[in-house]
Amino acid sequence: MKQITFVLSLLLLTLTSLWIGFWGNPQMSPLQTIVQYFVLFIAGILSALLFPRNLNTLQNVVILLFLSAVIRIFLCLHPVSDDVNRYLWEGKITRHGINPYAITANQAPPDSVFRDHYWLEMNHKDSVTTYPPLAILIFSVIGIFSYAPLLYKIIFVGFDLAIICLILYLLHQRKMPLRLVLFYALNPIILFSFAAEGHFDSLLVFSIFIAVLLKEKKWVHGAWFFLALAVQIKVIAIILVPIFMRNRGWRSIWAAGPVLLIPTLFFRNHIDGFIEGLIHFGSQFSHNGSIHNLLKIGIGSTEIASFICVIILAVALVLIAIRVPSNLEAVALSLCILIVLSPTIHFWYLSWVLPFLFFMPSMAWLYLSFVMIFYFLTWHYKITMGFWHLPGSIQAVQWIPFFAIFLWQLKYNLIRLFDFSREYTKNWNSSKEVSIVVPIFNENANIPKLLKNLTALDPKPSEIILSKSQKDKNSSIPKEFIEKIKVIQSPHGRGIQIACGIEASTKDTILVLHADCTCEKSVIERITKYLNSNVNCSGGSLGQCFDKKNFGILLIECLNDFRALFLQQSFGDQGQFFRREFIDSIGGFPKQSLMEDVEISEQIEKTCTPAYLGGGILASSRRWQSENWKKHLLLVIQIVFKYRISKLLKKEITDDLYDKYYSKEKL
Repeated sequence: MKQITFVLSLLLLTLTSLWIGFWGNPQMSPLQTIVQYFVLFIAGILSALLFPRNLNTLQNVVILLFLSAVIRIFLCLHPVSDDVNRYLWEGKITRHGINPYAITANQAPPDSVFRDHYWLEMNHKDSVTTYPPLAILIFSVIGIFSYAPLLYKIIFVGFDLAIICLILYLLHQRKMPLRLVLFYALNPIILFSFAAEGHFDSLLVFSIFIAVLLKEKKWVHGAWFFLALAVQIKVIAIILVPIFMRNRGWRSIWAAGPVLLIPTLFFRNHIDGFIEGLIHFGSQFSHNGSIHNLLKIGIGSTEIASFICVIILAVALVLIAIRVPSNLEAVALSLCILIVLSPTIHFWYLSWVLPFLFFMPSMAWLYLSFVMIFYFLTWHYKITMGFWHLPGSIQAVQWIPFFAIFLWQLKYNLIRLFDFSREYTKNWNSSKEVSIVVPIFNENANIPKLLKNLTALDPKPSEIILSKSQKDKNSSIPKEFIEKIKVIQSPHGRGIQIACGIEASTKDTILVLHADCTCEKSVIERITKYLNSNVNCSGGSLGQCFDKKNFGILLIECLNDFRALFLQQSFGDQGQFFRREFIDSIGGFPKQSLMEDVEISEQIEKTCTPAYLGGGILASSRRWQSENWKKHLLLVIQIVFKYRISKLLKKEITDDLYDKYYSKEKL
């Protein structure tokens, strides 16, 4: 079932890409583009969630890169954005010795070679270019080989694929599932930005990525060199300077000098035109902005709204540089703040942020990636009304839910950011030995299979603890395993049993399993390698597959993965793990009969982005098969919702929820 669904999702993805490549054109058919974008988004999400998990590293890399490249080849047939006309034209006049900062497109001599097809299709002909000197030189050099959009698009897509390689490298380095790259590689924002429309922002993102990686490796001179390249491609990269200056990084800032100076010398006579163009664009233009748009409406002035946003941005950037130790997280947060404060947001601007969110997946940015589908309505209003327009109702649909989700998911990050009494994140001790804790209650049928599985793990767990309910009258331990495990008696209730098992454990890392689950052979190694590669991570989950599948169970499996990945909330049968040091720091594992998995997920989220390793647990589907899966899904949603409300009201209802959830079992 899962393999068939995956193949169907790939087929849908491929056919949609061909449809977009051959027949897509938002300038002519914006409503069709919206449909194409929607199908591409759904097919991409399904492909990422259903991607096979039994492949080795080399197989993963080859298949992921091949899939990413093929989809982009199909999309390259799509007409380019009108921005590409500016790349071509400004590169052309530069090759002819004309400074693009000295004239606007409208000032090109009439009936000259400069008033060609690309000049005719350019936007904002009355404005001086805002592209930095190196970007102009790149446009000019590419034009030497071909004065046509295709070569530009091929080069920009090449850098997009290079970004995918960098993400794969970081995922591998951090011991995260490589298939997570598909949430970037198949995101329609990325596919439309580079492969379909040919925007050159992939050069910017690639340069920033390399700069951050070099900063992480403490190769500070190289980091400044590539950050300067990024600034010379798009000036927005300058907001990252405070991050690169910390830890005495300012001592190597001179390495940025040649990159900033040499391309600028080619245009030195009119570089003031570039600066004026930037100021004009930033203070006078606004389209589809969020906070800036609200300020503009309230104040009645675009310039004042822009000034306020600049002040807020500056304060936020300094605070992030001071408080957030991870360079990747600091860069991601800085770019996120830039997006939400910018006066103008075109859909391809989100490509600045999306590559840096692979290690801290965000439901908010996934939502914004989806609702940018409505951006193409601007072409509808351009066709019907003659000017660019996006109704306030559409902007509200884009931004209000986004901010609600964004602030909800960032709440603990913001608390840590402003709590100067403690570090933003804690570096925990290394993970050496793992205790496995299993709560059991009337599990006689599953215990032999479970223990056979756990004692065959490689490497083996340091200890296995079965936490048996005092009400359990139907669980016995096979004789061959008695000396290999520890059995304790606990008060009844799943979470209480887990808490008692953890108290009885002695190792520095704990993995909690349900009695009807089994593990892949390498889960112990994967957990310890992940925690030792991510020293500020308190814990997380492995991820699960069900032992039997039909459509409903496959849907539940995907929803559970999605929930753990984008909502940072995992369930107990997904193999939750955490550091003992962390458990001790919060006063112990939550002693509650139910919803202990939700509670511990939230406690982890207060300290870091919870880990998600993409699989490793084979869970029993018995509960989903014993009754209508739709009813059981609604029951789970209802119980989680009630638990959330009870926490807000400070009411204790976990025992009642336990009775409701396990009402069909004999206690």
